[in-house]
Amino acid sequence: MNSLFSKILVWLVLTAVVTGVGLLVVGHRWADPEAEGPWPPARIVQFYADEAAYAWTEGGDQELAAFLRRLRKTTRYEAHLVDEAGFDVLDGSDHSAAVSRLRRGRLFTIAHGRGLAAGRSTSDGRAFLLIYADGGESLFVRRHLWVLGSAMLLSYLLARHLAGPLRQMEAASERLGRGDLEVRVPEGRSDELGRLAVSFNRMAARIQSLLGAQQRLLLDVSHELRSPLTRLAVAAELAKSSADPKPELECIQHEVDRLNSLVSSLLQVSRVEADPTRLKREAVDLDALLADVADTCRIEAAGCAIEVAGEGGVVKGDAELLRRAVENVIRNAIRYSPPNGRIEVSLSRTASAVRAAIRDHGPGVPEQSLPLLFETFYRVDGQQSGGHGLGLSISRRAVELHGGRIAARNAQPGLEVEITLPA
Repeated sequence: MNSLFSKILVWLVLTAVVTGVGLLVVGHRWADPEAEGPWPPARIVQFYADEAAYAWTEGGDQELAAFLRRLRKTTRYEAHLVDEAGFDVLDGSDHSAAVSRLRRGRLFTIAHGRGLAAGRSTSDGRAFLLIYADGGESLFVRRHLWVLGSAMLLSYLLARHLAGPLRQMEAASERLGRGDLEVRVPEGRSDELGRLAVSFNRMAARIQSLLGAQQRLLLDVSHELRSPLTRLAVAAELAKSSADPKPELECIQHEVDRLNSLVSSLLQVSRVEADPTRLKREAVDLDALLADVADTCRIEAAGCAIEVAGEGGVVKGDAELLRRAVENVIRNAIRYSPPNGRIEVSLSRTASAVRAAIRDHGPGVPEQSLPLLFETFYRVDGQQSGGHGLGLSISRRAVELHGGRIAARNAQPGLEVEITLPA
């Protein structure tokens, strides 16, 4: 009895039994011959009793026997007209026990060996009509057990219908607690249990998102901090022993700036991935944003020209995340551009999307590497650029958080990265 299924099943069965017994008790009380306006079944039995008495009085035993045969053929029940002592007026058989109980106000009683019995006295009180279930079977036991069995079956189905989803949620909770973040429960129902399943799945997805973002952040930071920290340590050692430490100090400052920018990007993207409600939805002038990013990147372009053309207009999103997404792509283009090369940034807009394409004139990448460029820590074999394989990954994640997409293709020469955002 510790399971909800057992409790629901027992309560439903008990309710059905109590209801059935209550209806029988109320029926017997209504059938009291002293009560005003007897129950309809009692009036029917009373009518048969008076008809049997009339047939016996007017036509004798032969007419009574014919009436009882017609009654049996019509109702399929065996009937006997008995005298005041309980003996059949036709064959003298003893029915006194059943008659005695029925005379005390009952409409129905169980007659030993004969099943259910019903009866009423004739209007003149000289005789009593006794009716048995056909063939001596117990009408009460046969029919009421069938009803009780049906009630138990329906109770079982209802209990399983209610407890089944809870058992599924219990098993899913156990798996989630053991670290299975992929577990979900079926959502096919539209009632409270269905809404509970939807809430559980949202909770599981939220936990999975939070833990996934945390793990990615730890992995990214631990991987990316190694090389800059190593260079910082080397530069610091050189500065200690150098007569003019200015170059080493500039190197240290450069690495510190790179680390600060990297950690800021990782933290910002990871926070929004963990909690999408943090993503700002403000009007961002994409033309002004790209122009500003281009001006910032020209400082480190080392003679490489950055040209911005076209109009993208205003989009809804987080200005800082979009800046980092575009800036990482342009910095990657600078890294692979030849000396005094050119980087082309073009903007265009349709009714449903805004497109920003950044193209360099460098060596491009092998075709098989194009789908992998935006994966974390991926580097093209044979290209040593000083990058860490994280910038384009951050760009992809930032663009996807805005419901957009990013893709790369070889432009012959160079590489073109296209960012598409919802208009």
